[in-house]
Amino acid sequence: MNVVRNLLRPAHAVKFAAVMKRDGFREAWKRARLYTGLILRSRARSEFAAAARASQDFHPFWDGAAREGAFHLSAAPALLSRRRRIAIIGDLNLPQCRKYRVEQLQELWATRDVEVEFAHHEDFPRAADIMQRATHLLLYRLASGPKTENYLYEARRLHLPVAYDIDDPLFSVSAYATYGNAEHIGAGLRAHFLTQAPAYAAVM
Repeated sequence: MNVVRNLLRPAHAVKFAAVMKRDGFREAWKRARLYTGLILRSRARSEFAAAARASQDFHPFWDGAAREGAFHLSAAPALLSRRRRIAIIGDLNLPQCRKYRVEQLQELWATRDVEVEFAHHEDFPRAADIMQRATHLLLYRLASGPKTENYLYEARRLHLPVAYDIDDPLFSVSAYATYGNAEHIGAGLRAHFLTQAPAYAAVM
């Protein structure tokens, strides 16, 4: 019932009308379908969050490596390949974020003969895998939390320099409070971003 109520919020109708006026019905409908999917999936994620956390972390791997005396490394394993490789782990839920901030970055670095691999931060097996082959880690739009802390800990274990990328003022309470586009997302979501700002700044 809460999911249906969330889908039918007046703010969503206002946003749909604004996008349709500016970009046309097709674009508005595409975005509506996207956000509907995100809202519906968020409910499923919350129900299975506890089970996911139990299996999707580094702890079993770290425990085994420590017991075998292989936990501490003198140098990043990927440096042996003598080639730079960037692992990007980020919030890739929004297609435009994935396209313009990750896939285009991958294309840009390819022109400099640097390989880029990326993973959504909730896809733990892939994220962990690409870190093992990386010489640098780039976090994109990630707030502090257990998963992010695990990625940072593993980056330190692997001696990976860590960079951070964010494309809007989510990390700043003062900036987001006066951000013009924030007026169009609804009071509830705006308040959520304001309360989350310190979590983004903490990772940076």
